[in-house]
Amino acid sequence: MSPARKSTKKENARLDATLGADGNQGQLGVTERIVEQAALYHQRLQQSFRAGSSTELIAHCQQLSSDYYILRIRLAWCQDRLDLAEIMMTKLNSDGAVEAVLAENLADLLFEIGRDQAAKRQYSMAVRWLEKARDVLVRQQPEELGNDAMDVMSCVLHTTVHVLLKEPSEDNRVKAWSIIHELEGRAANKVSVALLKLELLTLAPEATQEYSEVLLLVVRHIQISDVNIRTVLHHTHQLRGRCTRMAHGVLVVLLTERLLSTSHLEWIEKTIVTIIWNITTSTDLLDRLNTLEELLETVATGCSAAIRTPATHAAQIVSLILPRPAIGRDLGLMTPPVDIETDRVRV
Repeated sequence: MSPARKSTKKENARLDATLGADGNQGQLGVTERIVEQAALYHQRLQQSFRAGSSTELIAHCQQLSSDYYILRIRLAWCQDRLDLAEIMMTKLNSDGAVEAVLAENLADLLFEIGRDQAAKRQYSMAVRWLEKARDVLVRQQPEELGNDAMDVMSCVLHTTVHVLLKEPSEDNRVKAWSIIHELEGRAANKVSVALLKLELLTLAPEATQEYSEVLLLVVRHIQISDVNIRTVLHHTHQLRGRCTRMAHGVLVVLLTERLLSTSHLEWIEKTIVTIIWNITTSTDLLDRLNTLEELLETVATGCSAAIRTPATHAAQIVSLILPRPAIGRDLGLMTPPVDIETDRVRV
C-alpha cells in the first residue's frame, strides 16, 4: 500500500472516530470546528500555487486538495447534508483528475453513501450516488487500480441492480440490464451475475427459456448451502408457474448432478418429494410413470444413505394427490404440500 493511501486511510479513520458511531452531536460539533481550520489551510494551499512551480509540487498540492474534499464529503454525509456533499464533489472534479489511490477511497465512500440512502428507502438518491462511485473508478486507468478497487466496482454494480429493482420500471429495467452486461464482461464470479439475471428475468414472463437456462447455470455452479438451495427452489417455483417441464428439468439436475453426491440428506429428500409432487400434479409431462421410475432408480443407485421414513411417507402421500394448481404454495417456495416431519398434507 502506498504512503499516500495509508495517510488517507488514517485521516478517514480519525474522522470516523471523531464523528462517533452514534452520531453524537457534540462530537460532530468538534469535527466541524476541526474541518473549519482545515478549510483555512486548504485556502492557503490553493493560494500557494505559483506559475513555474515544479510538477512534483503541483501534484502533491492537488493530492492534498483532493484529500480535503473527500473528508468534506464524508462530513457532509454525516451531517445529512448531501446537497453540500454534491458541492464538494463538483469542486473535487473541477480540481483535476483524482489519483488512483484516492479514487479507490472516494469510490468506497460514495458506495457507502449510496447504500445508506438505499437503507433509508431513498432509492433514486441511492442510484445517483452509486453511479457517482462507478464513474470515479471508470475514469481511472484499469492498470492503475488495485484489486480492492475492482471489488468496490463489483459491489457498486451489484448493489445498483438491487436498488433499481426496488422501484421496477421500464427505465430501471433497461439500466439494470445494461449493468448486467457490463458485469458479464468484468466479473470473475459468473454465478453472482447469473443470480442477478434471475431477479431481472422474474419480471420478464416472456423470457421463460432464458430463465430456465440461467437457472440451470446457477444449479450447476452454485455452492451447496441451505441459503443457495432455498434460492434455487424459489426460482424453480417461479419457473414452474411458466413451464412445468422446464422446472422438472431443473429439479432433476439439482438432485442428480449436485445433491446425490453430497451428505445433504435433508435437501435430497425434500427435492425428491418435490419432484414426485411436480410429476403428480403436472399435466405437461409425458410418460410420467416411466419418468418417475427412472428417477427413483437413479436415487437408489446414487444416494449414499437410505431415504428416511418421514420422506418416504411424504412421497407416498403426494403420489396419491390429484392435480390441483394451488397445491404447494408455501411462502413462495416450491415446497410439496406435505410436511415430511409430520406426514401431514398442507392445504
